[in-house]
Amino acid sequence: MEQIKNYDIADEILLVLRSKELEIPKFHGTSNQLCYRRLLIDWLAVISEKLFLSHGILHLSVVYMDTMMEKWEFSKRSQLNLLALCCLWIAAKLDETDNRIPLISTLKCFVANSFEQDDFMQMELNIMQSLDWRLLLPTSVHFLDLYLSNSICLEDLHVGYKITSTEKYKVYIQKYAFYFLEVSLQDHYFNDFLPSLVASAAISASRICLKITPSWNQLLETMTGYSESCLTNLVNFFLRIHQEDQQRPKSVQAKTYLYQDESLDGSGSG
Repeated sequence: MEQIKNYDIADEILLVLRSKELEIPKFHGTSNQLCYRRLLIDWLAVISEKLFLSHGILHLSVVYMDTMMEKWEFSKRSQLNLLALCCLWIAAKLDETDNRIPLISTLKCFVANSFEQDDFMQMELNIMQSLDWRLLLPTSVHFLDLYLSNSICLEDLHVGYKITSTEKYKVYIQKYAFYFLEVSLQDHYFNDFLPSLVASAAISASRICLKITPSWNQLLETMTGYSESCLTNLVNFFLRIHQEDQQRPKSVQAKTYLYQDESLDGSGSG
């Protein structure tokens, strides 16, 4: 009975998330500042890690940032750093415990104290007003957290053999799926798809990498509402990126975070 209740709750949450994801502002990819997007995301990823913020916080902050970069043009690159930090700050306020919400004094260190407290507070207000205060937007991480519970079942096969314990495989699927979601975060191509679809494709691609068959089972199709054919293009994109990533030297892969301690205009973080 308890398990049935948990499924009911998960179904209700999914319905709410599927409704809310339709409110995410449409991404057009027309901003003249789009060339800085990847650098900003890599920079925020390292800051998030340093501040022990969750994956969901980072993903939500990028949703805000993408929307603002399409609406606003900044005369100075350093203002993009301020925008990115404030998007992360707002996301943390919404989805983190109080003790994990970064202080302005902490955030200032990442831009070499080149902005004052009032600058952060004004940017925060401008962002929220520009979003019409619609801040509770779902990301692919939110969907993934729900999908993972059904990401594998005892009827699945691993390299042709029966699975005796699903918990171990869920850990591996989660690891791969988060990798694929990080890939989706860095490439604005994925902004054309609903977060629920991206999360579903990440799980399917993870199952393929782990040699779990079928790559998409009936349980997942029922839970997500997506058939295997709906996922094909995104799954193939994920797998191609994964293959390319595996062929790169580790030293090249590590350069993803080249800007971890620098703002876009070259100033240090202090």
